Amino acid sequence: MDIAVGSVRQITQVAMAIKVAADTVQKNKSDCRKIAARINRLTAVLSWLESTGMARHPAMSAMLEELEGTMDQALTLVKACQEKNGIAHLFSAKSLSKDLRQVNQDISERMMDAMFATSAQVTITLVTQIQEGALVPACLQTQDAGIFERSTAIGPSECINYCVEIVFEEGSEDVNVPSYLTKFSFSEIEVATNNFSEQNLIGEGSLFTIYKGVLPDGCEVVIKRPRAGCDIGFPVQLQHENVVATLGYCLDGLGEMVVEEYMPNGTLSEIIKGSPRRLDWPSTFHIIRGIAHGLAYLQTMCVVHSDLKLDNIFIDSRMNPKIFSSERFKILLEQGVTEIVTEESVSTMGNAPPEYITDGIISMKSDVFSFGVLLLRTLFGMGRLELDQHPIVWAWEVKEAQRIKDLFNSSSCDESEITEIVRGTDIALLCTQMEPSDRPSITDVLKMLNGKEKLPVPKRPRFTENKRREAAAEEEKQEEHAVLR
Repeated sequence: MDIAVGSVRQITQVAMAIKVAADTVQKNKSDCRKIAARINRLTAVLSWLESTGMARHPAMSAMLEELEGTMDQALTLVKACQEKNGIAHLFSAKSLSKDLRQVNQDISERMMDAMFATSAQVTITLVTQIQEGALVPACLQTQDAGIFERSTAIGPSECINYCVEIVFEEGSEDVNVPSYLTKFSFSEIEVATNNFSEQNLIGEGSLFTIYKGVLPDGCEVVIKRPRAGCDIGFPVQLQHENVVATLGYCLDGLGEMVVEEYMPNGTLSEIIKGSPRRLDWPSTFHIIRGIAHGLAYLQTMCVVHSDLKLDNIFIDSRMNPKIFSSERFKILLEQGVTEIVTEESVSTMGNAPPEYITDGIISMKSDVFSFGVLLLRTLFGMGRLELDQHPIVWAWEVKEAQRIKDLFNSSSCDESEITEIVRGTDIALLCTQMEPSDRPSITDVLKMLNGKEKLPVPKRPRFTENKRREAAAEEEKQEEHAVLR
């Protein structure tokens, strides 16, 4: 059996034992159940890593080994909270509670090690349980509010609306659809997509297939067609120059199709990785600032994107960035509510914030973290740098070694531009702080991007310290081998 697969299965078995034990504890019930809840999320992440083959990545082996030890310790501590357990007498009540909180923190850190172990960007989708929820947030109640269906909420919060979508019931009239959206007939969509031909197919999502279409007036559009049994819906009242615009819709037997504006330059990921033309700093900064403006707009509309990444940023014909939603749902937060908890995880490994991965916490600061990772990926993409580690780890290493200036060609960047790149790296590190409270708001990010004031000093994340120690140990080992030769 593959070592990584064996480790995942062993960890999963211990996790099941912890969850069973947590249900029967007689003391420290709150701490034990917090551990069980975090482990429930951890096992889902590990199962996903195994199914996608990511668990076999060389960078994962040490993390899995450490995680096994942490899980064994957690099981011992939870069992000690069972009144009749033989090991309970080994712990004082005070030390046991302290140790439980520490092992819960250790589990969180091991999860971070897993999420940021590589430079890979792979989307995570975890199975969820959905419960009845609340109505449309007050901040989005407009004259068209009747088009919203009653939302579903996830987890204990009653302040989450999980749909920024119009979803038509069979036989319903679309009388409340905003006037700026065009209703297309099915035959018009068929003609536009050449009868949904393979040549017009440009992408696929978990809920829909994406086609390029051409309308009778020559306008190029994107058409999202739902898979059987899926209602994809479409965003309502989101109109901003840095957000992909919905132009119209079509009611089909499979569900509603969505017509959106077409982006001729593709995604930011394609431009960075596939374009022979290297982005200069003015173009890069224009894109970065545009994304920040689009994100700030979404937040004024109480929307959390929750999967901000290079593949979800499209570039129009004038090189303006536009934020795209790759999934059906966006998260809406009520005014006055700062965060919600969800059992769902549909995000991208390495881009999602730690509180989302470990505990399912979603807030406006979640997108700030993802923006910081996106900013770093854009910067090293501009420099055509090859990375074998997560960009946050890379950024801290080059920052502390003061090598950022050396990584960008002086022939393509002048001194003032390199200074701005260094500043951009520092802003990204502030955005990717592990604690949400340590991250700036997206409004503050815009001020930092546009200003020259001195920036706050970011805190180095603990998982990057682990990487630094591992690198130092490996370097020392290589030096010893060199001496022996």
